Amino acid sequence: FDLIHCWSVGTFSLASLLLRGTPRALTLTCDPGRRASDWLRTLTAESSRGTSTPTTLLPISSTLRRTVLSAGVPEPITHVLRPGIDMGRVEHGRRAAIRASWGIEPDDDGATKVIAIVSDPPHGADGIAGVRSVGIATEQCRGKPYILRPLLHPQQLNRRVGELSVAALHEHPPTIRSHRTEWPWQVLPGCDAALAFGPRAGGLSLLWAMAANVPIVGEATYAISEIIEDRHSALLTQPDAPPSNAYKLVQLFDDQQLAWKLRDTARHEAYSFFSRRRYCESIKTVYEQLLAGQPIDIPPLESTGGLRFTGRG
Repeated sequence: FDLIHCWSVGTFSLASLLLRGTPRALTLTCDPGRRASDWLRTLTAESSRGTSTPTTLLPISSTLRRTVLSAGVPEPITHVLRPGIDMGRVEHGRRAAIRASWGIEPDDDGATKVIAIVSDPPHGADGIAGVRSVGIATEQCRGKPYILRPLLHPQQLNRRVGELSVAALHEHPPTIRSHRTEWPWQVLPGCDAALAFGPRAGGLSLLWAMAANVPIVGEATYAISEIIEDRHSALLTQPDAPPSNAYKLVQLFDDQQLAWKLRDTARHEAYSFFSRRRYCESIKTVYEQLLAGQPIDIPPLESTGGLRFTGRG
């Protein structure tokens, strides 16, 4: 091999130990955790001295970059490379079929609002906070011509506890459970909103929600605020506040013009900043620089009106 591009810490470990003389890159799409970050520091220690085989880490966000740098991974080899989203995978024409698989009748006509809980991995978000947010929103929606149902992974963290805690308080529409949340583009066309919260949000699933033209409510954490902005491409809330999430969800469903504006802006920014073409051009540059033993220099995002939180636009 002339170069190895790894997509997990495990494959990067294998390449580092068995093919030490081959240039290599590692793409990080979610927080590797403390132990894996410490192991990455060990694997990349020689790179900081400039005497080893060219190596680079490519986290998809500044938040992930800060995470691995705080573990001691050398800064010169760690570079943010925004991912590419294949927007052609989002099939809006399958909305009725997707909802029918969840038991929602074709003549529902918007009476059931499905809210996707997005995180990376898809079951990593706290089910208690997600179900409670939707449960509180349901209480606020009493008397309105729609009901709310959260979409969760069957192995969602604390899912069962969340369902029981809400059911004990009031009658609540059942949650929808689907393993297909592991492939967000397969379920998001059937959803009416996306809810992003907690330390595992702000990754690829959030980008898929933007690409799927789904209005987003998210907590104002570093990872989420790096991608979306309040009342520009989403509605943001204070962290760890399910009542605030609930209020914003109801606001979305009650103000269709606002929802349209937010989702249209988010989709435009997904197309502008996370296109496959942009990613392919950037990764080609990285490959060429690695093979030539040159410092990695990834072209920055152009100022096209989005990602204003980072000073662009």
